[in-house]
Amino acid sequence: PELHEEALRVEQCALGDPRTACFYARRSIELLVEWVYDNDSQLQRPFGYGTLADLVNGSDFRELARDQLSRFRLLRELGNKAVHRMDPIRVGDAVLAAAELFQVLRWLVLTYGREPERVRGQRFDPALLPSKAAADAAQVQSREQLEALAEQLAERDQQLRDQRLASLASQEEVERLRAEVTALRKANQAAAKPDPELPEWATRKGYIDHYLEEAGWRLGAGCTHEEEVQGMPNATGQGFVDYVLWGDDGKPLALVEAKRTSRDPMDGQHQAELYANCLEQRYKQRPLIFLSNGYRHRLWDDLRYPPRDVQGFYKQAELVTLIRRRETRQALSTAPISSSIAGRYYQQRAIRAIGESLEKGRRKVLLVKATGTGKTRTA
Repeated sequence: PELHEEALRVEQCALGDPRTACFYARRSIELLVEWVYDNDSQLQRPFGYGTLADLVNGSDFRELARDQLSRFRLLRELGNKAVHRMDPIRVGDAVLAAAELFQVLRWLVLTYGREPERVRGQRFDPALLPSKAAADAAQVQSREQLEALAEQLAERDQQLRDQRLASLASQEEVERLRAEVTALRKANQAAAKPDPELPEWATRKGYIDHYLEEAGWRLGAGCTHEEEVQGMPNATGQGFVDYVLWGDDGKPLALVEAKRTSRDPMDGQHQAELYANCLEQRYKQRPLIFLSNGYRHRLWDDLRYPPRDVQGFYKQAELVTLIRRRETRQALSTAPISSSIAGRYYQQRAIRAIGESLEKGRRKVLLVKATGTGKTRTA
């Protein structure tokens, strides 16, 4: 019941009080995660850690909710931002929080519910959110009020959790109920069916906008959306880049090619390369390329290296540094080697071979050496 009440608050506040909506979205997943740990006998809490981030990143929970981890991360970050930061919370953030909380709660029912088929295939409809006028009927809460409320609720939650456990007749009853929940979860997982893919809007206008903002990018201020380019290999020669990140000199630092959350971000690699060609032709600077499906991001400097996974989008200064390194980079294969550290001929040969491999675009090198041959000095 308490989880249901907190989720309702997210819906009620999304359009009129986005900061409060994000706060209650985080609180909802906190209650959800605590319930899972309390009731699933096969989940062990991370030893010595008790924050929401610790619980979500626990190995057992990560294995259980692997497809939902990005949602838990987003809701936690939005909630933390609502309570601890002065940055404004946009209505779009709150609507995204409501949409992703809907999906997380649906996952909970699909995993532990007695009638999971009732929610299979259901989709979030933002048109059903209460109007802004209805949301404004409740008192809008400030960041300071939410911070105080978070502390009060944390204490109350622990008291209620202790009371629930104490109300059970015995430890045997606790274990019996947990075993029932675990058995129900296993049965649901065995009978699980694939869900239809998520709508595209949740990728473009949700996660990607959020993580761009976290890196300091604002739409219209150094970041443009649906940027028109000319020179595409199609009938009109016209194309539209999902996002372009600009430098202070008016040249493109990077572009973002967005794909559906259900698709590998690499699906947009060729399209992004064509966009980069068009931007380079016009501005005489080739941008870096981000390939993203909202949950997973890959960075590609196609002049030097293959794509690689990154945690998020880069800040403007970081992109400027990467662009400048194209001109200042020196050859590793001819860099001097200190003979006082690695003076043996086979150590120097190994170092040269590693440098040559990295210059060819490889990102990983495995060096195998016998005991006593100076692995530490070579490294």
